[in-house]
Amino acid sequence: FVGDFNSNLASTLMQELRRHLVHVYTGLVFGGVDNVFSNAEIQSIVSTDRLGKGGSDHDAISVVFKIGQAHSPMQLLEAPGIKGAVHALKADNKKMGHSATCDCDCTWNSTMHACDRYDDSCCAFCCCGNGKFKSIPTKKGALCKSSPIDWRVFWCGLMENGAEYITAEGGWELGEDHMNPDWCCKRCQEAKECKAWTWNVYPHQFYNASVMGHCRLIGGKVTGRKWREGFVSGYAAPAATLLAERNHVTRYFL
Repeated sequence: FVGDFNSNLASTLMQELRRHLVHVYTGLVFGGVDNVFSNAEIQSIVSTDRLGKGGSDHDAISVVFKIGQAHSPMQLLEAPGIKGAVHALKADNKKMGHSATCDCDCTWNSTMHACDRYDDSCCAFCCCGNGKFKSIPTKKGALCKSSPIDWRVFWCGLMENGAEYITAEGGWELGEDHMNPDWCCKRCQEAKECKAWTWNVYPHQFYNASVMGHCRLIGGKVTGRKWREGFVSGYAAPAATLLAERNHVTRYFL
C-alpha cells in the first residue's frame, strides 16, 4: 500500500492503518505524507532508502522485500517507517513553532475595508491586526515578531470530526468565539499552554467547515471523548506527535 497519503503519522488515517498493516517506510517532506505499508512480516524487509527529490517537492522512497525469508539482514525489531515518520513530524513541529516572524508589504491595506477579510496570517496580523502597533519599519514595509503562524507552514496535529474531548478538572483552559475548526486548532498550536482543543458550532446552526463557533483550548489532561454532532476536537502538533511516537497503535489520551 504505497503513495502520497496527504496525512502524516499524527492523523487518524495513519493511526488506523498502523493497526492493520506494517508501516514499512516514510518520506520526510510535509511531515511524512509519503508512505509504504505492507501486510508482509517485518523480517521480509531487505532494505529501505530515500532517493532524493529529483526535481519533485517529494522524496522518492525505495523498499526492497524478500518474501518468505525467516530473517532479514537488517534484523529489524520494528519497521523503519515509524522512526522516519516521527522524525518528519518533529522536523515540521520545529519549523512551525508557536509563532512567526514576517517582513510584510502593507501597502495593500491602504484602501477602505482592505482588512475586512482578516485571515489570521502573519502579514494580516502585522498589517491589520494588533501587530501593526508594535511592528518595526523596514524597506519592504513592516517586520513583525511573535505573530500568528503563517498558513503556509501551519498543519493541524490531529482533528477528529464529531468528537468532544472530556477533560480532568483543574487544568488550563481558554475559550474564544467566532472560530472555525481550523482556526481553533491554529490557536491551540500558538498557545504554549495548549495541548488539545474542542470546537462546537453555535446552537441552531447547521455545521460545515466555514461556520463559526466556540473554541475551547485545553491544557489539562484529556480523559476521553464522546461523539456529538456539531463538535470537532483535536491535538496541537507537539501533543499529536507524542501520541504518534508511542509504540502502540491504539488511540491514546494525554
